[in-house]
Amino acid sequence: MRLLDGPQLPVDCMHLWFWFLELSAARGSNGFGPNPLSFHDIEAWSRLTNTVIRPNELRALIALDHAYLIDYAEASAARRRDGRPDANDHPRGT
Repeated sequence: MRLLDGPQLPVDCMHLWFWFLELSAARGSNGFGPNPLSFHDIEAWSRLTNTVIRPNELRALIALDHAYLIDYAEASAARRRDGRPDANDHPRGT
């Protein structure tokens, strides 16, 4: 993920990356690609895992998700331009 590439995360921020990976693994899809993480998704995850999320951590999770969705859209567009099948493409007639 190009937008998520960068320097090593400081140890104090690693939990945000792990939270994002856990939330992202459970995200839904709308048939055209991944859905954004909603406040409802994050709140439910927080409650179910008994994880307290501070406002600045919530903003960081939303920013990570935004970067992920932009990267996903750009990668999908590049695959279509190159004639490669997109991850969400299905054979015709199915």
